[in-house]
Amino acid sequence: MSFEQVGIIAILLGMLGCFALERPKIEVTALCGLGLAFLIGIVPAETIFSGLSNPAVITVIEILIIVQVIGRTPLIDMLSARIQRLGASKLRITLSLCALTAAISVFVNNIGAFVMMVPIALSVARSTGMDPRQLIMPISFAALLGGLGSVIGTPANLIVSNALFETTGAGFAFFDFAWVGVPVALAGLAVVALWSAPRIAGFRIDQIALGAVDRAVTTEVTITPASSLVAMTPRELQAAHEAQIFAVIRNGQHVFGRADTITLAAGDVCVMRIAHSRLEKMIDAGQLGWTGSIRAREMAEMVVTPGSLLVGSLPRTAAVFQEFSVSVRAIATRSTRVEGRLSDMRLSVGDILYVEGDRAAILSVVDEAETLLLAPARRSTGPSDGSMMPLAFFAAGIACAVSGLVPPEIAFGATILAMLIGGHLNLRTALAELDWPILIMLAAMIPLGNAVHETGTADLIAAGIIDLLPGTHELYLSIAMLVVAVIITPFVNNASTAIILAPIALELSARTGAAPEPLLMAVAIGASIDFMTPFGHHNNTLAMSLGGYHFRDFVIAGGPVTVSTFVMAIFGLGLFWL
Repeated sequence: MSFEQVGIIAILLGMLGCFALERPKIEVTALCGLGLAFLIGIVPAETIFSGLSNPAVITVIEILIIVQVIGRTPLIDMLSARIQRLGASKLRITLSLCALTAAISVFVNNIGAFVMMVPIALSVARSTGMDPRQLIMPISFAALLGGLGSVIGTPANLIVSNALFETTGAGFAFFDFAWVGVPVALAGLAVVALWSAPRIAGFRIDQIALGAVDRAVTTEVTITPASSLVAMTPRELQAAHEAQIFAVIRNGQHVFGRADTITLAAGDVCVMRIAHSRLEKMIDAGQLGWTGSIRAREMAEMVVTPGSLLVGSLPRTAAVFQEFSVSVRAIATRSTRVEGRLSDMRLSVGDILYVEGDRAAILSVVDEAETLLLAPARRSTGPSDGSMMPLAFFAAGIACAVSGLVPPEIAFGATILAMLIGGHLNLRTALAELDWPILIMLAAMIPLGNAVHETGTADLIAAGIIDLLPGTHELYLSIAMLVVAVIITPFVNNASTAIILAPIALELSARTGAAPEPLLMAVAIGASIDFMTPFGHHNNTLAMSLGGYHFRDFVIAGGPVTVSTFVMAIFGLGLFWL
């Protein structure tokens, strides 16, 4: 192995580890990897920014902008009303919501489809009395499945299509992915509705005004003078109220000592983790009180989305809360580490913030910080006149892309221009609200993917794969790429998986004489069928936070979905591409 080959493998392995641990941020990891590859001579200076002009990145940006406008049209509300009129059949409601989510995800990115559908799912759950947990995870899976149906359904499809274009001069057509994607999606949706949804354990849905489940939250509260907690030890408080005490602050200073020797006093501030319903009861009973001044008694929940400005921030440094006088009272997070006070907790994707303030101020924070409000009220990212014209513009853009008259990036660029001229889009606002961390990661990863090919690393890995296979038939090669993608994608986002594996698939094609299309198709599908972990895709991360699921829930509910889609993918590849 050459120095360049060892270098690019080491860099990619290091990045995969950082992606899996989610530290540092994904865009920081990608930029550091790109910078290191440049410093040791793997990525030349003239290509280091080539990802910014890549058609896949441009198309993703365009779709994200279009989704902002589409989300403000009356279409979603109209479809939601129809679903709520289906009656009390849980199977019909689940199938309808999943089918709608999958259909939307064919034409917008899958995280956008999921975020659009979450408020609708919660609203349907409240109106029908269904357990919302039986809807949140299924629509997350449905969004991933729907993305398999078109070239723009997920970034992985765009990436492999662009790789095919650079190699052969012709990428995949708009609906080429549907030949395998639709059967895979139908198989997955059937398993989701018939197996996964009925087996998801239920929570009561009346615990929280705007929420769906009784989550354990990390909070910071004060011991009131009349509280029965006065003179208790932290250990006694923990045992009596099933809480976990992280810190006790008295007169602005941390109180140090063992949990069974410290005595709590009136005015002490406790940083603790406790069930939200129990916390509310203790506050209502006067046992605990909120720290700081209270401007309003209206509470709301908001979830940190992948594109939120709050990702990586601390509550005390996020200016949006101070600007609108909104207080963060508690945080439901996957992290088990709590160091310092509530305001020192670093926010991550999927964290749910319990905030207090005027309702208008809370809605302003939701819009400014790009979070998702867990309430029937929909977010608004700009003015809406109830017009359906943006949908007509988008349909025209899709028609142009499908016809092959112009490339997708040109077709959707024209769609954005039409929306601008028609007054349906504020471009400055739209650009500010883009999911820039994902876009930066994509742009930084593309030169590294090219380096896998240019350094001969793809050739080296392809040779190793061929040696392990019983033959070089296209079916064996396709299954091999599918297996590798399915193994990697639970730990890495699907776009990175596609960027890394596309050069290897093309090298396998060149070495064996096999057609590149089925191998690249296998990469795209394998990168998008992760249903067994909550961290393989941002959809599942959000679903875990919103529904209060455990890791095992994804294994139980998602395992059969992964198996069924894997088998159907092999069948579809063999039937339509081999």
